[in-house]
This record gives sequence, structure tokens and C-alpha cells, in this order.
Amino acid sequence: MKKKIYLLGGILLTIIIAFSCSSENSPSTENTPTLPIISTLTVTKSGTTTASSGGNISSDGGENITSRGVVWNTSQNPTIVNSKTIDGIGIGNFNSAITGLLANTTYYFRAYATNSVGTAYGNEITYITSAISTLPTLTTSSISNITASTAISGGNITSDGGSTIINRGIAWSINQNPIVTNSKTINGNGVGVFSSSITNLTANTTYYIRAYATNSIGTAYGSQVSFTTTSNSIATTVTDIDGNIYPTILICSQLWMKKNLNVSKYRNGDLIPQVQDATQWNNLTTGAWCYYANQTANGTVYGKLYNWYAVNDSRGLAPAGWHIPSNNEWVTLENCLGGWASAGFKMKEIGTAHWQPTNDGATNSSDFTGIPGGLRISNPGTVDFSQINYEGFWWSTSESSDYYGKTCRILNSDVGYLGTSAVDLIQGLSVRCLKD
Repeated sequence: MKKKIYLLGGILLTIIIAFSCSSENSPSTENTPTLPIISTLTVTKSGTTTASSGGNISSDGGENITSRGVVWNTSQNPTIVNSKTIDGIGIGNFNSAITGLLANTTYYFRAYATNSVGTAYGNEITYITSAISTLPTLTTSSISNITASTAISGGNITSDGGSTIINRGIAWSINQNPIVTNSKTINGNGVGVFSSSITNLTANTTYYIRAYATNSIGTAYGSQVSFTTTSNSIATTVTDIDGNIYPTILICSQLWMKKNLNVSKYRNGDLIPQVQDATQWNNLTTGAWCYYANQTANGTVYGKLYNWYAVNDSRGLAPAGWHIPSNNEWVTLENCLGGWASAGFKMKEIGTAHWQPTNDGATNSSDFTGIPGGLRISNPGTVDFSQINYEGFWWSTSESSDYYGKTCRILNSDVGYLGTSAVDLIQGLSVRCLKD
């Protein structure tokens, strides 16, 4: 019996020893290397056929990273047998400069990392390269506002060709197919519609123009358009329906009368009533005129004073081809003369023959020859007429935002501004006409 027990114990001991030796000699699964862990960085543009990307290796899998970079292809899931960069070794972030791409093509990118186990790939990123830049596409606008020395045109840039528009404008010449080495305007940058003012032209001359646009590739041109400037001759006088003759003066691009209007008929020949009585004048709702203080001698110098109803009558107060200026047209005049604050000096008649002393600063350099004809006001019973020799008042056709209905422009003996004021429709003011 003892022998059986000893024999059984020996067998068990042998099994334990054998199992122990087997466990010591088997490999540990805790130290088995694996593929690296890597993510792909965003692909960014660096050119039409180049890009930038990279990767982030967060684990080497227990073995050294022997190669890393970015792979790409026009098919999904690119590998290292496709195009690739080689960007050093080791874990962490790395950057990749990608070259040799085709323009306007869809590519698939993955970062990769290689260790002794093999090659692992990051997430796939899709990227489309930009098209190759070309010259811009544009058209030339039609010509307008042609004078003896100026014209207006422009262009419409419908495509920048894939590259930013850095210059645009109009090129012109007396020869066909003008280019930017000829005369040109410069009108900003970017795509879309633009306008160009062409200046310093010669009268009665044919010009050729083309819109142009420049990007990094070069300069493109719109279609050619031609026009002929007008003659330099400008009428020096205009005659109204009564036969009154008014000298004219060209100030910048505007042709003005040099004297106040003195007509007694509408353009169609209908009489405009002369109204002297203050109460009757105050109650008018139709056109009328008067002389300042009802004195004919004042009309000889200052012209007639008209209420708004005469100015606005559809039969026409101004001679044919002329009109009463809007406030914006008065603004054009004042801007041409350096702004409202000093334009008056350049518009007022020199001296004190008509202006109250001292009229300092008046130069009349514009030859507008403004004189102070005063006004007829709308509150009889106090003062019916006022401001002669001190201020001149001229109608505009523009509405006023004030209580009163319309806007007038004012010259004053003491200052150099061209003033603006709201006026009642029944007030009597001077009129200066402007060529259509």
C-alpha cells in the first residue's frame, strides 16, 4: 500500500515540475510588439500642384519607428507602394511637403508609420487641388457722357482666372487694340462691375478703349469699343423766348447762365403773371413773378423773382435745352469749386457795385458772377422783400426734409460759403439755368 502511495506522489511531482518548466520557457504575451498608432494631419494648400500635411504618431507599438510620412493616390486607401514622402523616424508630430500633384484633381492622403511589425496608416483625408490659374475674363462697358475732353466707360470682370485681380481699369489710344502701356485708368481690384472716368482727351478725335484686368498670370482685355469726342465749340450765349440774351460759362463739366433769368413767358409762349400785391402773392398756388420791391430797375440788374409754381410748371420756365438745377447739380458745382465752405468766394461778383461792403474774399474765379438779388418772403404785413445787396437766393428743384417744401442755394456778402436752405413754395427767388 505504501508503494502505491509513493508511486502516485512521484507521478504528481513529475507533472508539477514539467508544467513549471514549460511555463518558464513559453514567450510572454505582455511584451509582444504591435503596429504603430498614427493619425493624419489636415491637408492644406501651398500651391496649385503642392500641398502640406503630416501625421501624429502617438505609439510606436513597442518597436522603433523606422520610417514615417504621408502617402497619396487618386484612389482611396493609398499605401507606401503609391506616392509618398519620407519624413524621418520616431514618434510625435511630423510635417510633410507634398509635391508633384496634378491641378484640379481629387487625391486621398494617409499618414503612415513603419516599425518591425509592419506599416500602419492614419485616417484618410480627401483633398482637391485647385485649377491652374488663367488670365481673367472680362467685357468692356459701353461709352457714355462723351464730351470734348471726357467720357465714361468701365468693365465687368466675370472671372479672375483662379488668381486675385490686382489691377483693373480702361486702356485707351487713338490706335486700335490699346494696352496698359498706353493711357489707362486704374480702378481698384477684384471681380465684378467697375466704372472709369476717362479724361484729358482731345476734342473731335476718335479713340479706342478696352477694359483690362491683371492677375498673377498677366493682363487680359475686354472687347474694343470706339467713340469720337465732341467738338470743343460751346455756345457762349442762350436766348429765352422773350429775346433776352444770357452769356454762358462752362464750369468744370457744367454750362451755366452767367445772369439771372428775366423771362416773362413759359417756353410754350404762355404769359407768366406779374403779381405785385403782397396779399395776392401770398395766396398764390400758380406761377408768378415780380421785381424786387416791384421796381423795374431791379429787374434790369438782378432779373425777376419767381415763385416755386413758376419754376415747376410743366410748360417750362428755362429756355429749350436748359433746366432749373437740382440740389445735386448745385453740389457738383460747389465740389468743383473746392467745397461749399469756400465755393462762394469763387462765385461772387467782385467789388461792391452790387454787393454790400465789404464783400472781402470774392474772386469770381469761376466767372459765375453771382449777385445779391434778395428775395420776396411769404409773410406780408411785416417785410415783403428782403436782403437785396446782401444775399442772393437761387431755386433748386429738390425737395427739402424741413417743414418748408424746397431747397435753395445762397450767396452772402460776409462769407465765402455756398449755403443751402429750405424755402416756402410762395417765396420769390432768383433763377439760374443749367444746360441739359
